[in-house]
Amino acid sequence: MRDPVTWAEVPHGTPGVVEVLSTLPRSYPGHVLLTEDLGVVHGVADPATGWGGKQLEIIGRVPQTELRGCSDTHAYASAS
Repeated sequence: MRDPVTWAEVPHGTPGVVEVLSTLPRSYPGHVLLTEDLGVVHGVADPATGWGGKQLEIIGRVPQTELRGCSDTHAYASAS
């Protein structure tokens, strides 16, 4: 999660802009995506327990974000 003003990583429990990183890059370093979603990391699991990764919650969209993507809905103007 990133602070929407400074883009610094925010502490766990603090809402921020969701940033996702690919764990697969080998030759191309452009695998970091800054989304337009807000979320909060609630904690990090212990891989020794078999449950690695971060526990996160998606809160919603950044206010006044432009709608984009394959699930967008647009008004249809008839050609009559």
